[in-house]
Amino acid sequence: MEFLKKERTNYSLPLQTPLDAPLEPSTRLNP
Repeated sequence: MEFLKKERTNYSLPLQTPLDAPLEPSTRLNP
């Protein structure tokens, strides 16, 4: 469930902070 919350945050972050978009995939790869 925690990983789901993280994924949701990752999807919301890029929308608010496009600069973090490139880092988003890296965070998703990490457990």
